[in-house]
Amino acid sequence: MTATASLPSVTPSTRDRILEVALRHFSVHGFDGTSLQQVADDLGLTKAALYYHFRSKDALLGAVLEPVFGDLETRLSALEEAREASAGRRGWLDDYVDFLLEHRRTLAFLNRDLSVLGRPEVRRRGEALRERVDGLWVGSDLVERERVLITVALAGMQGAVAAHPDAAPEVLRAAVTEAATAVLSTLQRSSPER
Repeated sequence: MTATASLPSVTPSTRDRILEVALRHFSVHGFDGTSLQQVADDLGLTKAALYYHFRSKDALLGAVLEPVFGDLETRLSALEEAREASAGRRGWLDDYVDFLLEHRRTLAFLNRDLSVLGRPEVRRRGEALRERVDGLWVGSDLVERERVLITVALAGMQGAVAAHPDAAPEVLRAAVTEAATAVLSTLQRSSPER
């Protein structure tokens, strides 16, 4: 008789649990309205234990936002490489929807607490990412009308996902893709692979 090996249970690390609880508190109370003591209490930790993982509330915020920034940077790098290989932007639209859905809880928090976007490190990284997106989507070959349409499509996608973080993923995916495709289909047809 062979003993079956049980799979090890996967439990989130203390750091992951801190990030999850912090995002929940930030989403409900805002960044400024959340104290490290609240996060520690919710986890059953001492404040000193929380400081062991994050030296400040700003460091905790940075860790909460890092997956969003890092993931978008990776996806933009892939698009930049694909663009050099003459690939179109349409595939990235689907990838962007995946990104938005994966990070919708954090994006909803940012949408509700715009003061976070004014924090120096967040603003710096956010502006750098916006410039990269603009460089890929809003090239010098586009007229102003096309630039505006692209901005409406991308910002609308993000806004819709952030406004409806609890909607079914398949509903969000279909709706934001349909809306963005409708807006982007009005671009001049001379460059369909933009």
